[in-house]
Amino acid sequence: MDKKWKELRAKIKPQFKAEVIEGKTTLVLSGDVVSNEYAWCDDDIYPSRIQEVLDASSGEVVIKLNSGGGDAFAGVEIYNMLKGYEDKVTVEVTGLAASAASIIAMGADEIVMCTGSMMMIHEAWTFAVGSKSDLQKTVDMMDKLDASLVSIYAERLDLDKSFVSDLLKAETWMTAEEAVKDGFADKVKIKPKAQAMVEIEISDDVRAILEDLKAMKAQFEGLKEEKPKGNNLQRLFNKGV
Repeated sequence: MDKKWKELRAKIKPQFKAEVIEGKTTLVLSGDVVSNEYAWCDDDIYPSRIQEVLDASSGEVVIKLNSGGGDAFAGVEIYNMLKGYEDKVTVEVTGLAASAASIIAMGADEIVMCTGSMMMIHEAWTFAVGSKSDLQKTVDMMDKLDASLVSIYAERLDLDKSFVSDLLKAETWMTAEEAVKDGFADKVKIKPKAQAMVEIEISDDVRAILEDLKAMKAQFEGLKEEKPKGNNLQRLFNKGV
């Protein structure tokens, strides 16, 4: 396991929160992806809890995802839950969608990368002990698991599986913009800056002064338009000089 990846996962505070906002089920998922049997608390991201939320939902579901991944099989199970949901599913990557979390994201109808977020894909990772036969069985199983993961990414990206397999082998990290460019996401979400609205209350006295100034300006503009006839010598002659 990459040291930096491990550090990133450790910094993500677990959170599992579901609520209805503007008619949409909004699901906040942060922390590790785990199997049902290894879910130690309600804040963990695990299949049975996701299914409960989907079963209780109607209409669009928006998932705000920030996870370094975890159990690949749990990620695949959640991916298929999202694929099978009858209405639209949008995944917004708010921080990181790595490993199994990126698999979950692939199950959405629309994947949105928030500004500064990242995505990472890699080959499956595991521990193994035993005889060389046991280890070979593990290697064979991992090969098949990687093939399954490649199929999920390739289907989403409509790319050649061998190319996607190379991306997994390289442990590919993508910025929000790169994820969109390479087809792993649909768009980058940029939050517009809030513009402050300032209301100024004008007193009657100030309003009267402004009206006077407005009238003076109009009078001045009128004087400018009254151009005297003839040249300067003619005007002087008319005055008897």
